[in-house]
Amino acid sequence: MPESHSPQAFHGPCRLPAGAQGQPQRAPQAGEGVFQQPGAPALHQAARRALSTDDQGNQAHGRTERRVVLATDSLWWIDKLEREDWPGLRSVVCVESHREQHGSGAKSVEKRYYLTTHEPDARRLGQLIRQHWSIENQCHWVLDVTFDEDQCLARKGHAAQNLAMLRKVCLSLLKQDTSIKDSLHGKRYRAALDESVLETILFPGRSK
Repeated sequence: MPESHSPQAFHGPCRLPAGAQGQPQRAPQAGEGVFQQPGAPALHQAARRALSTDDQGNQAHGRTERRVVLATDSLWWIDKLEREDWPGLRSVVCVESHREQHGSGAKSVEKRYYLTTHEPDARRLGQLIRQHWSIENQCHWVLDVTFDEDQCLARKGHAAQNLAMLRKVCLSLLKQDTSIKDSLHGKRYRAALDESVLETILFPGRSK
């Protein structure tokens, strides 16, 4: 993965300290138990020796959130054949998010894992991951407002992915157009009613 890209995410098992009824007892300290896998004590020790950590918290949207980011370049435990599928792999990252809703007091813990070509700088990687999701969330909001994406019920086969790709292509064309002074939703509506407007958006360089 190029250095300018954000880390790539995947999900996997990761053990939490448990309290009554298997619920998380407390948020771990940075680096505590996040990379632990049952039956691999050598991995635990090696990963913690090469571990970069960052612990951040904030309050927003009616909740308190704490994010623990851990990164390591101790990758000897990954099978050589699997490493070949990830050229340039340099670090493994774990982001553990602890959230508590202010009104209900409900608590949740989520762990996400990333593979990256970046060095294991937990603070920097945490920033890149947050920037990536900020862009994704903003794009989703625009797609929902402009194309009512959340109401799409296509589920069969690859229909959902294909339609999502087409919506993003259309969104890109609408944003690139500077000849029509209107909102994205307004441009789309006008293009549906007037073929000359549609042609202007689809073929911006075509002479009239």
